[in-house]
Amino acid sequence: MYCVKYRAVMLLMVMLSTMAMAKADLLDIAPYPNAQIEHEEQRDVANHQVVLSAVRKVDGLLRTDKELWLDGILHRVVYQIPTGHSNKDAFDYFVEQISKSGSTVLFRCEERRCGSSNMWANQVFEVARLYGPDREQYYLVAKHFEQQQLYYIALYTIRRGNRRVYAMVETFKPKQKPAEQSLINADALLTQLNEEGFADVFGIPDEVNQIADNVNYQALKRLLTEHSLQLVIVGQGSWQVSSQASLSSSLQMGLEYAKKIQQQLIQDGVAEKDILVMTSGPALSINHQTLPTIRIIKQQ
Repeated sequence: MYCVKYRAVMLLMVMLSTMAMAKADLLDIAPYPNAQIEHEEQRDVANHQVVLSAVRKVDGLLRTDKELWLDGILHRVVYQIPTGHSNKDAFDYFVEQISKSGSTVLFRCEERRCGSSNMWANQVFEVARLYGPDREQYYLVAKHFEQQQLYYIALYTIRRGNRRVYAMVETFKPKQKPAEQSLINADALLTQLNEEGFADVFGIPDEVNQIADNVNYQALKRLLTEHSLQLVIVGQGSWQVSSQASLSSSLQMGLEYAKKIQQQLIQDGVAEKDILVMTSGPALSINHQTLPTIRIIKQQ
């Protein structure tokens, strides 16, 4: 009897320890309630693929429109979701946490718009149990800054033909410096604007002669020109202001930064009425405050 109780206590301690470790390693993204961990791995990876578009098969090979290949540390957890809960339930649960963490969505898709589930499961993630009908899948990839370190977060949920529902949550910590990995696309910005009411764009240089060639600036320009939007650009001026700096100097720096981006957009053909500027100084709650940052908001 004692032996049985001891084993039960030890098993419970191991389970609780595993859950705590998974939560910490996954940037405090909590597991789905009552979900069971089906697969977990954490390892150094060379040339890891971060997919930023739908996938398709061309001549039997995986193809994407946007992707990154990076070296770093991968942590992946696959959950089996409890009976009675859908793949959309699981997706929404994790998306809510990712959004609240201040992460920036780079790409998301659902159902057949994601491409082949077979390709996602067996070639992107190499986790066969994630394969299911194309109409039963959801995918999201985001980037997140934690203590000046960049992470990529990938989320994939699927309901298989046997009705079992799985959710994969993956964090990837690249070895490259954050400034080298600034990548946002116009579609992701539009999605976040529509869903959250705002989007953060970081890493656009403060130097006027470097703005036009920056990939994140180009994504912002495409957003304005391709979707006929009118935006407020809020400059955040705290990325290089010391704790001793005055609020007024921080506010002024944020305004000047936003105006530089506004002027470049006007030079590139965007109407001045479509881009108002404001400043927040250090007031915005943005995780990646070590990089120049603007928050874009739709004009009312």
